Amino acid sequence: MVLFLYFYKKLKVMRKAFLLLSLFFIIFGFSKKEVSTTLNKEEKTELIKAHNKWRSEVGSPDIQWSEELASKAQAWADHLAKSGCRMVHSKSDEGENIFWSTYSATPTEVVDDWASEKKYFRYNKKGTRSFSRVGHYTQVVWKTTKLVGCGRATCKNGNEIWVCNYSPAGNWVGETPY
Repeated sequence: MVLFLYFYKKLKVMRKAFLLLSLFFIIFGFSKKEVSTTLNKEEKTELIKAHNKWRSEVGSPDIQWSEELASKAQAWADHLAKSGCRMVHSKSDEGENIFWSTYSATPTEVVDDWASEKKYFRYNKKGTRSFSRVGHYTQVVWKTTKLVGCGRATCKNGNEIWVCNYSPAGNWVGETPY
């Protein structure tokens, strides 16, 4: 009987600890953290306008803004800013463009920088073989991409890093961008 009471008390303490631990994980561990973008409404509109300018030049349909993609892009931009502002791609299923600058860039300047790779692009009806010099441009104009979301972060040294995520992703070897 003494042994039974001993284990009963231990079980009671363990149950309380388990409940408290479960409550902790519910509140702090499993809650999905929403990351808000640092971009305001005007900047988001400017990003869409800049993308659609380049897309219209090649006949790709207009792209739309996605808050979900913007949240992911902002989280990655924040991560990059905290880790020395290195331009490293995330392991995302979305398409992704990254921009780094030593000044406060405008959304149009960011997209135009990516699109400046157009001068290296040669359209091939058999599809693109390599995106090494043109991948930012082709992602901007990729015909099947419908959504974009972007974020911006400031690094410790004052530099900026921008990230845009695209869905569906472009830059498929052997396919044409438009």
